[in-house]
Amino acid sequence: MRSDLVHTIGESAALGAAGVVLWVSCQKATKYTDGPLGPYVINVTSAAKLCSKALCKKNAKCVRKSLDSGTYLHLNPCFFNIRLNPSIRGPRFHVSGHLNNPDILDMKHKFTCQCYQGWMGIYCEMPQITDPRKV
Repeated sequence: MRSDLVHTIGESAALGAAGVVLWVSCQKATKYTDGPLGPYVINVTSAAKLCSKALCKKNAKCVRKSLDSGTYLHLNPCFFNIRLNPSIRGPRFHVSGHLNNPDILDMKHKFTCQCYQGWMGIYCEMPQITDPRKV
């Protein structure tokens, strides 16, 4: 079951997809979200956000450098913990931990920044200058 998640959601995130569609009943979705799906989605989403922040100044999404490498955006389990929030209020899951320098270097070797509109540069650190004559 975990390999199904990695090869669908994990693969999509590593290739820069903005989301995925799941076709299941609401009852199955709730059961699956509380089971393996919820923590995995939180893991991948958090890793993607951290990669964007660490590599791309939050101005891009991280995309695999080598599309067929089998590299994924996952949190390092040695430094991160995902817990179910027992409270009715607030987010369903809570992520704690920190991104360390070796993980950032690993991301730099395996991922590249795909700049959002209006940004440019290797790490999407420069605003794209628009020619005022073309506006």
